[in-house]
Amino acid sequence: MLFQEALKHVPDNAIVVEIAPHCLLQAVLRRALPGTCTIVGLMDKRQPDNLVHLLSTLGKYVPLNLYYSVSGDGLATITASGL
Repeated sequence: MLFQEALKHVPDNAIVVEIAPHCLLQAVLRRALPGTCTIVGLMDKRQPDNLVHLLSTLGKYVPLNLYYSVSGDGLATITASGL
């Protein structure tokens, strides 16, 4: 599998967003990436309300100087300021 090879190309201080129904790779990503990386999962099957979880997770972007917007067609744009 090329997953481990791909992780070698993730830079230090990267923000890694896992877009999956159950965030299965969180533990793998934490072990494989440097501690300086921020790992964010957008869904959690243990949460009773994934909309609340999604919005609170997106709120974690603000202290990282990342801001997002979602257009009417559902596409998200994430921009960084001050980097």
